[in-house]
Amino acid sequence: MGFDAAVEFGAVLDTKTKTVLGYHAWGRVTLNGDAFIGETTVHPNSPGLTLATDLYPPSEKYDIQYERMAWFDETQYVEDEAKIKEYENIDDLQFIGKKKVI
Repeated sequence: MGFDAAVEFGAVLDTKTKTVLGYHAWGRVTLNGDAFIGETTVHPNSPGLTLATDLYPPSEKYDIQYERMAWFDETQYVEDEAKIKEYENIDDLQFIGKKKVI
């Protein structure tokens, strides 16, 4: 269709505490040079397309942040090895209902 789009994977963080709330996948599309996140599952009243820079750290515009670790499109799969290593020792089940700051 002539525009850049991908699926991204990563951690969802509490903006204020940096607590890992879980892991998630979301869609990203670039339109006129700006990257947008199309989110339908995390936000109960999703605004539709949201500027990616408003959801990625260090932005504190929303209560959550998306920490991208990997992405893919129809041509490639890319991992941020440093970011994956940063999160690899976090046991999700151990921190459900507890604060874990990274």
